[in-house]
Amino acid sequence: MDISMILPRVLIVSRRTVRKKKFVDFVGEYHLDLIVRYGAVPVIIPRVSGVHMLLESFEPIHGVLLCEGEDIDHPSLYDAELTGISPEELEEIRKLHASDTAIDREKDSIELRLAKLCLKRNIPYLGICRGYHHQSVKRLAQRFVPMAFAPDGLVEGFYDPDAYNPKEGKFIMGLQFHPERMRHPSSDNFDYPGCSSAYQEFVKAVIAHEKKLNCSAHVPKAPKLNHELIAGSEFLEANTALSLQQENRLKQMGATVRNSSMYLERLMKNEERERVARIIMEKMSIEQLSDLLSLYQMMGRKCSEELEKKLQDLMKEEN
Repeated sequence: MDISMILPRVLIVSRRTVRKKKFVDFVGEYHLDLIVRYGAVPVIIPRVSGVHMLLESFEPIHGVLLCEGEDIDHPSLYDAELTGISPEELEEIRKLHASDTAIDREKDSIELRLAKLCLKRNIPYLGICRGYHHQSVKRLAQRFVPMAFAPDGLVEGFYDPDAYNPKEGKFIMGLQFHPERMRHPSSDNFDYPGCSSAYQEFVKAVIAHEKKLNCSAHVPKAPKLNHELIAGSEFLEANTALSLQQENRLKQMGATVRNSSMYLERLMKNEERERVARIIMEKMSIEQLSDLLSLYQMMGRKCSEELEKKLQDLMKEEN
């Protein structure tokens, strides 16, 4: 059984490095370990060209974790300007942080689209250390509230209080440190998993969000009915004096004067069942659809055999 059909899915965009003269995509194992530990399935989005246009292919999305990465490409992406810094000073900064000032435009494109999608659809969203420590929050958006500070006053953690209730599937938080790997006080020893509660609350929200989506998918909305069908039903209810021929014709259609409303209700239910079935099957893989088709073909053969047997028995009884 496909585990992704059981547990909620958390999307994580990979990073890129070079190994043996080849590009390799990767995600830190600690992040993956904690997501799995608390009950979700990490789905890695490869950082390759054009993927930012294919995010619908990764549906359903129950949560998004943005973890680590190079500097965000351009200040315009986060509404900032390089005011007060000369080209010489900027170059000096780049020299001081030579290993940390690379950029990745493709990763920027993917993650910015995911961030907008999360805000639009209220998908749980956790961001961890995107841009390293030398690229930090200068000014928080109005919706965010700081919740952690460095000794020098730098904001190290923030969240949206109006979109934070893990039990109800609401979660928006940004951290500028690594909660999955923190240092013991006054030592150089790192404590894994560090502050794992950030992941635990995030996955709690992811699970709740998935349940909300599943409930909304199984609670059908009232379908739009054909006006002629409604008018015909009202006519059948109001006119009981029909000829025998008319009544027989209605019986052939599967309805009588007295049960026209029931017939209309059955039509509504069948249409809704077909609609829900289409939605479910659109999300199924080719292998799952093939298995489902095989099952129904087998059931169809069994039903035909049983039906033929019962009809033969009925004919024998009548003879």
